[in-house]
Amino acid sequence: MLSLTDLPIDILRLVLDHSHNNSALAQTNTLFNYLVNERLYKNIIIYDNDNESIADQRLLRNHTFIHVDKLDLFMDSLTIRNFRHIRTFHIHCKSNFNLFNYDSIYAKFNTYWKYLDHPIEFINFDTDNIRQRQSINQYLANKNFASIIQENDEIDVDGEDDDNCILSNLQNLTIFNEHDMIHRKVENLNLFFENKFDRTITMELDNLRVLQLNTTTSTKFFMSSAIKCENLQKLGITYSHSFRENKLQLSQLSGINFNKLHDLELRLNCYHPDCDCISEFYRDLSQINDFNELRRLSIINRNSKCLSKYDNIINNQLAAVLQKFSKLNYLYINLNEFSNNAPLLNLRRFFNAFKDSKLECLEIYDFFNYWFPSMALFDNLVNDCKCRECSKSRKLFNAMAEHDAANNYVHNFKDFAFDVDNADDNSNDANTIWLNKNCNAKLLSYIINQLQTKQFKQPLIYSMNVKYFRKHDSLFTRFQELFKHSCLNFLTQELQKINPNFKSINFGGVEMVIE
Repeated sequence: MLSLTDLPIDILRLVLDHSHNNSALAQTNTLFNYLVNERLYKNIIIYDNDNESIADQRLLRNHTFIHVDKLDLFMDSLTIRNFRHIRTFHIHCKSNFNLFNYDSIYAKFNTYWKYLDHPIEFINFDTDNIRQRQSINQYLANKNFASIIQENDEIDVDGEDDDNCILSNLQNLTIFNEHDMIHRKVENLNLFFENKFDRTITMELDNLRVLQLNTTTSTKFFMSSAIKCENLQKLGITYSHSFRENKLQLSQLSGINFNKLHDLELRLNCYHPDCDCISEFYRDLSQINDFNELRRLSIINRNSKCLSKYDNIINNQLAAVLQKFSKLNYLYINLNEFSNNAPLLNLRRFFNAFKDSKLECLEIYDFFNYWFPSMALFDNLVNDCKCRECSKSRKLFNAMAEHDAANNYVHNFKDFAFDVDNADDNSNDANTIWLNKNCNAKLLSYIINQLQTKQFKQPLIYSMNVKYFRKHDSLFTRFQELFKHSCLNFLTQELQKINPNFKSINFGGVEMVIE
């Protein structure tokens, strides 16, 4: 008769998949204990209150989530045996008023890496913390290497080959200046230079798969250095053509082999009123012979209120870009994070740009800021559908707006009570959301803002390691349905007629899933 330990390992893992109490299963024998711990420790996510929605993401259901308040308790209990199971360790926290301390993580990892080589993808999205304290690679360098400051102020590492040093256990590195060490086995490199650099480097990074240049200075450093990236799959470029900087040209990125790129994130802006550098960059992009494998493209107007630079790209160049990238299946657009205004957009031309494309997913972060004002009044967003449920939603909206006004627009609805099913008022005022009323306009603006800020995440670093959109299932669900019924269903149908390949379209946080 077969015992549990005689069963194939795949069968035992299948048992774990269908068990509702793996902790109890781990007590049965050492094999199940190993398999349960292997699963629990494989992918760790540390989160705070601002990021608690990440624990609800379906794509992350195989991850273990630990609130930052319990971080020290977790680290105290982490044994070297379970440390071997860790493959990814991500920190999704924001140190603003609370300055979190991650030294307990750094110290424990440093101790265990002295006894075994074990590569881990360690990503800390808490940039405020890193700025004020240090990154894990800086911690490891300070703890393990005797630094000798030469006459030219450069740092040498005493007695270590960087390919075999403790740092090589980090599959990814966050580099803040030219003196931070880069080992040649790195797979994910984030350059986050905020100050000037006084020297460059020469390296061949054959293992590098992800390169993210998170500031203008980072991009300048990369272009000035001789860094070869022949096997790159993801590239993020950030650049501001300010009055102190030269314009960015695609030809300056000669150290990159574009033919293997799957993902490209472009965060560009220009402050020169008469400059066409961004249009020129996208024109060169559509004409170059490379980029044959590109699947995902992100077009971002980085921290700029100057929108005219992108009007020409959307109206006249997008079709050529999509035709060039014949395998592109994902497009993310964020051109205006700041204000509601109507740009000079030709929406029919924008829609037609998707004709004959293989695009499956379109995400428009700034739909309500940049796109919607050019196509309709906001009245169309809330008042067009006359179905029973939408009438109820409008009554609820009006009641919430009055409640918000009475409470000085603090947007606190915890004590708000309204029985939408038994609301008797069927007057035109109750069934219409009049947006010329200040309280209604403010509530709509608040809802739109929440749909964006609560669901879209664009971290300063490692932005290509996360999904931009994190769906929040309970966020103004009834009003999302109102928006869909009033006009977003129609827009989705129009886009689907032009491109039947669409599977999802995201309008500023309202996700339209196409069956």
